[in-house]
Amino acid sequence: MLLIIGAGEIGREYAKTVRHLGIGDVDILSRRADPAEALRREFGFHRAFGGDFARLPEIIGRYDRIIVAAPVDTLSRYLTSLAELTRAPVLVEKPAALTAAELAAHIDCHPQQNAMVALNRLFYPSVLTLRQRLSDDPVLSADFSFTEWLHRIDLTRYASPVLARWGIANSIHVLSTVFDIIGHPVTLHAEVSGAGRIAWHPSGTVFAGSGRSEAGILFSYASNWISAGRWSAAFRTEKGSYHLEPFEGLSFCPKGRIDREEIEPVWGGELKCGFEGMVRGWLSGEKIDERFGLPQMLRHLTTAERIIYPDKP
Repeated sequence: MLLIIGAGEIGREYAKTVRHLGIGDVDILSRRADPAEALRREFGFHRAFGGDFARLPEIIGRYDRIIVAAPVDTLSRYLTSLAELTRAPVLVEKPAALTAAELAAHIDCHPQQNAMVALNRLFYPSVLTLRQRLSDDPVLSADFSFTEWLHRIDLTRYASPVLARWGIANSIHVLSTVFDIIGHPVTLHAEVSGAGRIAWHPSGTVFAGSGRSEAGILFSYASNWISAGRWSAAFRTEKGSYHLEPFEGLSFCPKGRIDREEIEPVWGGELKCGFEGMVRGWLSGEKIDERFGLPQMLRHLTTAERIIYPDKP
């Protein structure tokens, strides 16, 4: 029996995915009962519950797997509650916690928790194809941008701690993908400007830096949240450059040319990109790849804090 915690947009994407995979033994838990019931009815699942954390002790014994698709600022609390209540495998939405210190403390207290972090971009067809190509044509350097479109953010949807850590809550999608491919920084020079320019994200709005990864790959980045830009990454090899722009598609520019060839078209499937492979892998019962474990997520958070919040504890 599977429990999905969260009946919002991401919870619905998980509901679509597990239903697509032929799984119907599913219950929904949310803070309020009405959204959970609506999701249950839409997909023909079993039961729906309101009550959030308070309801967990009463129902948790029914489930042998749990997906946590709750709001970002509650992910860490859910992880802790589940670690104390069950040994069932958990698939938790990224970033699992809003600070590296919070996640580190959780890991110290619950080192044996069977939790996989939902880094669905690592299951994108574009990223899987890129990794395959790079196995025969290694990366020499990389550059990327995690520019956020501030005008598109509905500030009423998120708690102030989430907005203040938007580089963790949202930009982590880019950072975790890039550093999964090239390795985490061993040297890093990070600059941030625009402190206070955006009241809800006081640490800054313009980010630039460079470094060397543990694989010896030089990298650079530049992101300006108050100007034009988008999420993108380029991986440069002897044969040319591979581009995730957008991340849902992959293109290649051969050395000596300026035009790009489409390798993997931009995703247009009905399910959220990467979800089917990610959820299928998690449900397979195989041991969690360390790339998706909480310790690796802690490394991603630590790297993100060095880049976006270098002056914060």
